[in-house]
Amino acid sequence: MARPVLVTSAAGGRQGRTGRHLSEMLLARKMPVRAFVHRIDDRSERLRALGAEIVEGDFLDVRSVQRAVQGASAVYFAYPVQDGLLDATAAMAIAAREAGITRLVNLVMLQSSPDAPTLEAWRAALEEEMRGLPGEPVVVCHSLACILWLHHCAAALHEGGRAERVLLVAPPSASAGVRPILPFFPVPLDAAGVAAAAGETRIACAVDPYCPEGADALYGAPLDLPVDRLPDGAGHINPDAGYGPWPAVERWCHAGGPVAV
Repeated sequence: MARPVLVTSAAGGRQGRTGRHLSEMLLARKMPVRAFVHRIDDRSERLRALGAEIVEGDFLDVRSVQRAVQGASAVYFAYPVQDGLLDATAAMAIAAREAGITRLVNLVMLQSSPDAPTLEAWRAALEEEMRGLPGEPVVVCHSLACILWLHHCAAALHEGGRAERVLLVAPPSASAGVRPILPFFPVPLDAAGVAAAAGETRIACAVDPYCPEGADALYGAPLDLPVDRLPDGAGHINPDAGYGPWPAVERWCHAGGPVAV
């Protein structure tokens, strides 16, 4: 019998539902899940009905954490960003080491801001949107959001359905030297993952100081993506660079195909 994967904060809480969504995803893939919850309630019973083993406990009670990890094959650790996070993290790390667990995935997401974006928070927001959208959405990414999409495509385990089409506008590079975006690099260039994530994906770019190498060379060629390069002007394809409305992209959203430049 396969050993279960332990997922903490599995019922979800006031700051998020990462643990619950992950538990549901793993169960949908027929993987055995042990859900560590603070209390038994309707949320934990829904997981039990899906096939999860429910373990009630307290992160700050080392003995209950030790009981939860016994016999688990891996741990996905989620905990709200609040008082007690450091103690809970230490308790889980110690218990997992004592139990001989070699894979502990930290799902705790620090808060993100426009001036200090974090990849974990952005990925969580993207997957939340992808889960809630009906059908196959059309996705338009600009700048750092393009890099976020490439991380999403390369993830071994991600939520949300397939997009109908995706346009990556002005993807930046690490060599631009913009310090706040450096945690998003290196970028996973997973051509198969990109192809699987959408029916059509293409790049629109210009001569861009935020991507000195050129997005066509840096991303288009390795990912085997078509590139629509603006022939005149330079910049990051935003209002600050002098760009305005782009009717061709609106038409692309409805019909796909090359973006008229």
